[in-house]
Amino acid sequence: MRYLLLLLLFSCSTVKHQESSKLFFKLQNYQEFDFEDVKDSTIVIDLYNSAPKVKQSKQRIKALKENNNLIISYMSIGEAETYRPYYKNIGKDLILSENSQWQGNYTVKYWKSEWKKIIFNYTKEIIKNGFDGAYLDIVDCFHRFEDKKLYAKRMALLIIEINNYAKKHNKNFKLIIQNGLDIIDYLQPKIAKNFLHSIYGASLEAHLSERNKFKHTTFFEKHFRYYNRNNKQLFAIEYLKSSHEQKKFFNYTKQFNILPLVTDPKLKGLYYIHKSSE
Repeated sequence: MRYLLLLLLFSCSTVKHQESSKLFFKLQNYQEFDFEDVKDSTIVIDLYNSAPKVKQSKQRIKALKENNNLIISYMSIGEAETYRPYYKNIGKDLILSENSQWQGNYTVKYWKSEWKKIIFNYTKEIIKNGFDGAYLDIVDCFHRFEDKKLYAKRMALLIIEINNYAKKHNKNFKLIIQNGLDIIDYLQPKIAKNFLHSIYGASLEAHLSERNKFKHTTFFEKHFRYYNRNNKQLFAIEYLKSSHEQKKFFNYTKQFNILPLVTDPKLKGLYYIHKSSE
C-alpha cells in the first residue's frame, strides 16, 4: 500500500473497541475536505499528504479527532519505499529485492538495528503529529524467506519493539497489522503472547477474492477465530465490483466479526461500500 490514505470506520461487534460505525480505505487524491463530516470512526491516513515531504498538519489531525475519531497512520515495516524521506540515507546493505507489483518498494532486512532505528524515528514522527496509532503494512513479508519460523519471529519481535517504543511516548498508542495474520502459526508461545499484547487489530486485504469473484477460503478461518478470542478487531478490504459477489463477501465476514469494506481498486476513494445492496 503506497501513500496510503486508509480510512477505517468500523461498526460495533462482539469485540470491544472504541465505538465506531464504518470502514473506509483511500490511498490517494487527498482533499482538504476529506472526512470533515466523519464522526465516531477510526481514520487511518498516511503521515504524508501525497507530496513525499509534506506531512499531514497537526491541525488537520486534531480536527479529525474532535469528532470522536481514532486517527491511525500508515507505515510499511517490511519494505523500504524509495519515495520516503528516509530512503536517501538508508544503508544499501539493508535492501533486498524489489516488489514486482510496486515499483520503488524493496524488501528490507527488517530485523537489522539500522532499520529498527528508521522505524522508531518514523513512529516518533507519527506520534508527534498527534496520531493515535500506526497501521503496519508488509507484515507478511516473512513468507519471502525460506526459514519462515525464523523470519516470522523476527517480524513479531520488530512489532513488539515498535509497541514498546511507542508506549513510552503514548501509553494508548495502537498498532494494526495488515496481512500476515498467520504469523502466529510460526511463533513460540511466549513470543506469540507478547505479539498479541502489542497489537490492537489485524486487517486482511485482497485475500478473499480472485478475478473479481469472492473466494471462500478456510485457510484464515482459524486465524480469525484466534484473533477474536484474543479480543482483537478484525478488518477485511476487497475490490469486488459485482453486487452479488459483494453480498457473498459481506455475509462471510459476519461469521467472524470482521469489519468489511469494498472500495475502488485504485484506492482513490471513488466509492465505499459497507454492506450488501441486495
